[in-house]
Amino acid sequence: MNRHMSIEERMKCKNKAERQFENEFNYQQRDKGGICIKYGLNNIELPDESYQNLKHIPSFIRNTPDFLCVKSNKFYMVEVKGCGKNLWLKTPDFDNYKIWSNTFPLYFYILQNSTERYAYKSVSKMEELIDKNLWAPNKIQ
Repeated sequence: MNRHMSIEERMKCKNKAERQFENEFNYQQRDKGGICIKYGLNNIELPDESYQNLKHIPSFIRNTPDFLCVKSNKFYMVEVKGCGKNLWLKTPDFDNYKIWSNTFPLYFYILQNSTERYAYKSVSKMEELIDKNLWAPNKIQ
């Protein structure tokens, strides 16, 4: 996945990353009572001509995290990102995720599509990595 792909191609990669996150969560939590619920605007179906009207919805709402989760009786949200060699995250989008994280715990699940390696990081850890310019998929730990 890369920023030069069409929106349709990027959504296929995102859907793959979301399925992997959901499968992993459900596998780990199947006997422990955890829940994972798909959430956000990309969970709705609109006619193609309506998609351009989404720009009239405030960006904070458009950047609603992808999943609501409860694990060990604790609520948190998860934003899923798929990426190629590098993760491209727009500054205004990340600013909105920081606002979400001020209200609820928010984590990023980032899947490198070619290797299927993933990282699971809090917003504050992502911010720290971005500030240090250390984010790169080959540094996923």
